[in-house]
Amino acid sequence: MQSYMQSLLSATTVFADCRKEPAKWNDQWEQRLKTFGSVNLMRVVFLFLPESTEQILTDHRYRLRLLCELQTRLTATTALFFGREYFESKWLKSSGSYREKHLLEGMVRTCTMMYGMEDHRMHCHEITLPFLEKDGGRGYLRLLKHFMVKDLTSVSKAPIYLPSLEWDRFAMGREECDLSEKELAFKAYHEGIRNTFICEHQYQSIQFTSRP
Repeated sequence: MQSYMQSLLSATTVFADCRKEPAKWNDQWEQRLKTFGSVNLMRVVFLFLPESTEQILTDHRYRLRLLCELQTRLTATTALFFGREYFESKWLKSSGSYREKHLLEGMVRTCTMMYGMEDHRMHCHEITLPFLEKDGGRGYLRLLKHFMVKDLTSVSKAPIYLPSLEWDRFAMGREECDLSEKELAFKAYHEGIRNTFICEHQYQSIQFTSRP
């Protein structure tokens, strides 16, 4: 189900090489996210969806299991850093350029971890420097804490989602009560993609902070 997203991006944008010019690449992405915020995603890609709603939901359920596992790993890593490394205070006391370096590295790592992953950033207006650096770096910390699960003794069956009115407008442009079964399945699938990308960025970036 990735091909229609990739075709939408490739037809509209050529980005700088994220490894060679991460700052320029991110600037281009942040400008593009402002444009995508006014696009009705459903109208653009609905014709490319599989005919079977069950196929969409099967893919969605598989993705949710992976998201629950990712949030468990993210929580364990974050708790370790918060407790042993005094990460929170160090993060807030560090310079903006230091934090930006680690946030950009998290973006690059996430977008290059597998083919097509970068396209999923289209769903995530939170993964931008202004959002993450808000209040002197507290935006990033708030996002970390939002996705921390309460019980690490087992993997949850229900992932934590980050609500977003902007995402709802972007994805559908209509109220849920007016959506068909197939449209609701589409929305659920891409909400899973969106939250997976955000959590993966948080996981990749906090791991990178262990480096000098």
